[in-house]
Amino acid sequence: MILETVLQALFYWCLINVGTLLPFMFFIRGYVIRTGGYASKVKLDVVEYLVPYQLGKFNSIAWTVLFAPFLEEILFFAIPSMFGFWYTVTGLVTWASVHIGRIAYGLRFMTSTVDRIGATISYAMFISLHGWLSLWLWSIGFGLLSIVLHSLHNALCVLTIVFAKRFEKRKYWVKYKIF
Repeated sequence: MILETVLQALFYWCLINVGTLLPFMFFIRGYVIRTGGYASKVKLDVVEYLVPYQLGKFNSIAWTVLFAPFLEEILFFAIPSMFGFWYTVTGLVTWASVHIGRIAYGLRFMTSTVDRIGATISYAMFISLHGWLSLWLWSIGFGLLSIVLHSLHNALCVLTIVFAKRFEKRKYWVKYKIF
């Protein structure tokens, strides 16, 4: 039962990533997306408070891969799940709103309306489906697996950003810089 649930969760996780990130990457092709807004400001304040040592880029990577998934899963899924399903759904909606709001801030400067709408919809689906996966895992007692998958997802995002920055330096595919 445990192995079956883990394999099923990994399958859904891979399906969500392929089914939503590929369209998102298609719509943002040629753009450099800079996230920001109030959520980023709060994140930076929390990082400076929790990780006071100035370790350069390690702070941001450690936050994204190690600390944020743990804190987000506990705050938005574990604690609400102790009070019932609808509290967890409320946590999911709050978590998704913060993440979708961050990317919407960066997408607002895209020059193509079709690309902007497509990117927003595909990213909203990506976040919502990951949220439902976390909700499902917490509701059946697999919260640790949810944290691990969240950390793995964030690690893939960091690698994607590093990869994109290498191409940005070469200026092969960048049409517009979005600030």
